[in-house]
Amino acid sequence: MLNDKTEFLNIGNLPKTLLVLGNGFDLTCKVPSDYKKFLEYILENKLNYHNEELQRDGYSNIFEYTLSEIERYLKDINFAHDGGISKSEVVPELNSWYIIFLYRKMTNDMDWFQVENQIANQLATKDNSMNIVESIGDSLLSIYQNGKSMIRTQRISHLNNKEIEKIYELLSYNLLNKKLDSFNVEGSKDLFIEFRKKENELWEEYHEYDKRNIGSITERKKFENSFDSKLEKELFPMVAQVLLAELKELEMDFREYLTLSIYDMGVNYQINAGNLIESILGKIGKETGISTYNVLTFNYSTPWDMSEKGNRAEYLHPIFKENPIKTLNLHGRLDSETKEIIFGVDDEFLSPISNEYIFTKTSRTLDLYTKVMFEEWFENSRMSEILSPSIKEIIFFGHSLSKADYGYFRKILDSYIDNPEAHFIFVYNVYEGTTTDKKRRELIHSISSLFGEYSINKQSNTDLFRNLIQNNRIKIVEL
Repeated sequence: MLNDKTEFLNIGNLPKTLLVLGNGFDLTCKVPSDYKKFLEYILENKLNYHNEELQRDGYSNIFEYTLSEIERYLKDINFAHDGGISKSEVVPELNSWYIIFLYRKMTNDMDWFQVENQIANQLATKDNSMNIVESIGDSLLSIYQNGKSMIRTQRISHLNNKEIEKIYELLSYNLLNKKLDSFNVEGSKDLFIEFRKKENELWEEYHEYDKRNIGSITERKKFENSFDSKLEKELFPMVAQVLLAELKELEMDFREYLTLSIYDMGVNYQINAGNLIESILGKIGKETGISTYNVLTFNYSTPWDMSEKGNRAEYLHPIFKENPIKTLNLHGRLDSETKEIIFGVDDEFLSPISNEYIFTKTSRTLDLYTKVMFEEWFENSRMSEILSPSIKEIIFFGHSLSKADYGYFRKILDSYIDNPEAHFIFVYNVYEGTTTDKKRRELIHSISSLFGEYSINKQSNTDLFRNLIQNNRIKIVEL
């Protein structure tokens, strides 16, 4: 069924512009949606330890305190032998991804693409080390449990001459001991119970064989090799699943944080968003009163559709009364009944047959888009309709153009690169702490990386990129 914006469209009303929006759009609208503020809010609330108390106890901020607790664990505890591990007030309250982000010192950057890059780095297999799934999978049975220490005489990491950082022993310990009543996402608790049951079965199997200590060296080697294969086949996939469950918990935390932040802004968010879109369109010479546009957004917010169960808010910014014609929130929306938003990595990083592929945006959006509650909304938001052939200006604003979203950008470029009338316009704004020169240099670098890679992938050289520049089809505009 067509909505009120599309039911009576004629040729003159077809979208002429595509707005591609990233988190910088919401930040410009005064939404505190940057990664650092979110993490600070989450840690203070999960640990019930706020700024005044932190200052009183000698900590400059919640990041310093939390990291000091993680480092204390890593310094003082032997996870293979220590049965009476002193309980931290921090670690059992945090999932693996929060611990990783803090341990990797990701508290100085506000950009979400750094989070997705860190997830991708953790999932990728490197020459001298195992990835997060492999590291945890190979460490779990060596964690003190069932009142016993158990040292495996053969480890997958040793066979492959790869190192496992101690942080992954901490994560393994936490996966086995964290509180199951802390989960908010449906199915997470049951998944963890299943995971722990499987891990315990494998632990008992190895322990029984080790206790009997029977057979020759050759037979022992045969058992160890067979057991390693069993770990990789039965336990590693479950490690990937529980880590994804923890990522979904993080996504739920961010959804609740962002919903509350926008609610606290009241009508100001919609006003700010409407004014910003007017400024962007006006800057490239579009008459906002008659311009028609679609929106493709990497954000989860919908300022053009501030509704509750389909009922319009009392105030609606004038620019949203006829536009946008079509919108698509690529990774979910706050007002969706699925109550899901997603992070993820580009599918070029991982093999489709790997355990880690479930983290890719391809796999995550497959899960999201095929949920019954999502399908009705998605019927009016198909990518093929968003990328309408009538579009002549593709405007990017507020996105870092990071590698994590290359698959989406490739789709956009595929749709318009061969149309000589289509122009790619990159709009940026200068905010406190930066300069016009710095922002422009950063943007030129990002544009060059995006179009250069696309051009090489398309025809093994940069001629296509050079042709776009020489025909003035790429523009950079300061807001």
